[in-house]
Amino acid sequence: MIRQFYIKNSNGEMLNLNEIEHFFMDPSGLGTEHKFTFEQVGNYFLQTGNNISQKKIDGKIFIKTYSEYRDFARFCMYNPMTLVYSTDETYNIEVKLQQLEKTEKEVGGLYCRIRLISNGMWYKAIESQNSGTEEGKKYDYEYNYTYTNSAASTIEADIDSLHDAPTKLTIFGPASNPSWEHRVNGLVDTTGKVNVTIPSGKKLVIDTTEIPYSIILSDSSGENPQNVYQYSDFSTKRFIKMKNGRNVVRISHEGSNELRLSLERREMYETI
Repeated sequence: MIRQFYIKNSNGEMLNLNEIEHFFMDPSGLGTEHKFTFEQVGNYFLQTGNNISQKKIDGKIFIKTYSEYRDFARFCMYNPMTLVYSTDETYNIEVKLQQLEKTEKEVGGLYCRIRLISNGMWYKAIESQNSGTEEGKKYDYEYNYTYTNSAASTIEADIDSLHDAPTKLTIFGPASNPSWEHRVNGLVDTTGKVNVTIPSGKKLVIDTTEIPYSIILSDSSGENPQNVYQYSDFSTKRFIKMKNGRNVVRISHEGSNELRLSLERREMYETI
């Protein structure tokens, strides 16, 4: 399968890097590298640290004209950006522009070296929904969809990554004082509760995909956000990160209606 690259800036603009106007070529830095630290004990070296190195993705951008070069440079000023890499599967990585060289125009256009520096690891973005939420938000080049056949208040997911997966749990109103339990391979990992009323047409979002983590009540479109973290049950952990294996999230509330749910997760990978 032919590889494809796309890039989206923080202004919501998307560029196709597979077309002649902005063709990304000779990519490197798509793998992984570790930084180990050791302490010598006699003739033995004891490992004391293991950190993943920040990714630097290098390549060249072919741009046809000086005017298009300036437009591309402006596009990259809206940081952070998301680089989308698609082969047999689609992965994303948050990046910032570290270097963009400007060359003289050659036959056909400019061949400009570019370096993108990452904010973290590659991730595969998936959204799971229960049967009541098929009309939910759509994501260009961002989220694949899966649908569960389980009860209306339960979402299940199998995680093959060995790294914790940040999540965004969305509970659509009406709901009253929702609570949740997250189990990994049958064992309770996280519980949570927020003492709020979610009217019809609004939603509660418990988010660990961004730092700092947040608990936000907003309109169903995401407008008019209200921070309701202070209404949390602080005897619970509240914030969910999925882990390797079978993950089951069960949500209940003090009302009688079944809940509409959505759970976005970012399955993290060192290399793809």
